[in-house]
Amino acid sequence: MTILTPEYKMKKHMKTSLLLLLPLLAISSALQAEVTDEEKKGIKAYVFGRDELKCELLNDENLSALSSARFYEVKVVRKNPSGSVSTETLRVVKDGGDYVELDWLGSTMKCDQLTRLFDKKIVIKNEEDAKSLEAALDLIYPLGTFDEEHRKIYREGNKWIFVRGDIFDNLKGFQFTVDDEGTVTSIDYRTDIKQ
Repeated sequence: MTILTPEYKMKKHMKTSLLLLLPLLAISSALQAEVTDEEKKGIKAYVFGRDELKCELLNDENLSALSSARFYEVKVVRKNPSGSVSTETLRVVKDGGDYVELDWLGSTMKCDQLTRLFDKKIVIKNEEDAKSLEAALDLIYPLGTFDEEHRKIYREGNKWIFVRGDIFDNLKGFQFTVDDEGTVTSIDYRTDIKQ
């Protein structure tokens, strides 16, 4: 006679669970293994065959003064089988020999990519310099419809703040730190700018 201790019950429950789970794992593995390379190639051709790319060069005199890189607006237009169309807009840059998407700015972060791409000496000594820099930012990181009302530039010690919108109870935007001559030493994106 077997004594039904809690330990015995747990072992029995684990064995039963494992026996029930094994067939599901086998079926799952079999289903995944069924897609051949030829099928993947055909599916990829179908899905991406509906897409159209529209590319526009974004460089202007303000952006060219900051960077030797070429910036693009790329629209991926997807024609769905139902006849509807969806569009995704990307900001792409030729960084060295590669095309890469610009960093997404969703939280406070150091802008290492932007610092590297802005490879020319950036100097902000006055409002006019700041406005030129803002025009370049507008090209590569355009403001959203509801962000325009928050647009603002101000200086706080050795930092120039470019407000680009709001997030909850704070403002968001770029912070350019400058040295005594006004040369930019670092670029940050902040989502914690107090109103």
